[in-house]
Amino acid sequence: WFTAAVDNIGRWITPAFARYEMYPRWDHQGNLPWRNGEEVTRRALALLKEAAAQPEPFFLFLHYWDPHTPYL
Repeated sequence: WFTAAVDNIGRWITPAFARYEMYPRWDHQGNLPWRNGEEVTRRALALLKEAAAQPEPFFLFLHYWDPHTPYL
């Protein structure tokens, strides 16, 4: 299986995937951008193209933070 993920948890799950697409973490001080579904989807679409080029089946993990706080 070709395994890939779009997430920002990092160290806890990175070893489980052949490809791990990290994006910036937010912080409570407002110094980093909030995670958003558009960014996850943009990166996921690129990984889907990569997965389609693989000869084996794939598993794609997408971690959307939009449902979590802060509720903007």
